Amino acid sequence: AIDWAVGEGKLVVRDGFCAVSRMAFHELEIAEFVTGSDDGHEWPDPDVICSFAPKEKPLSDHQRDAIGFAIGTDRIGCLQGSPGVGKTFCVAAIVKAVIQRFGQDSIAVCAPTGKAAVRVAQSMQANGVDLPASTIHRLLQVEGEGGEGDGWSFHFNEQNPLPYRFLIIDESSMIDVDLLASLLRACTPSTHILFVGDTGQLAPVGHGR
Repeated sequence: AIDWAVGEGKLVVRDGFCAVSRMAFHELEIAEFVTGSDDGHEWPDPDVICSFAPKEKPLSDHQRDAIGFAIGTDRIGCLQGSPGVGKTFCVAAIVKAVIQRFGQDSIAVCAPTGKAAVRVAQSMQANGVDLPASTIHRLLQVEGEGGEGDGWSFHFNEQNPLPYRFLIIDESSMIDVDLLASLLRACTPSTHILFVGDTGQLAPVGHGR
């Protein structure tokens, strides 16, 4: 690789590709986290999750299959679908099953924006889950000084990881690479992560998709 400084930024060239080094390194961080994570799988069984749906409104076979595909065998999963298919309804059942087995302090739900966090919290509450949701920035706790390039940093990071065993991230299509790298940096190799969203919805303002 060939590195050189350009203004306040820095470029890296490798195998004919040129990128801003910060962006390239964050992409590499994400890839290494996903491929280098522990194999330990602790998500509740999909059949157990289905048992936490209301008896008057059970999960459909399609929803059960989607949950099984998302978290059936892996520690990191993706639950995706278009609006109205019941993603948050599935999330509520997953959260109930996790809380019943591991306790409420074992799981956190977040989203990239305040509006999305409020919406997922309201949807979960409507489905019988009284668990607050926050923005990713609030979850990581912004501090006044640090090395994020703008005079601030996150309280939770690789030296001080988040205390949750399970993390559910709604509206995942809106997360840019830099924020995702910061979020994964604050997770341990055994943190269970479920990305929820719709590939046809809003893309992030920052770089990456």
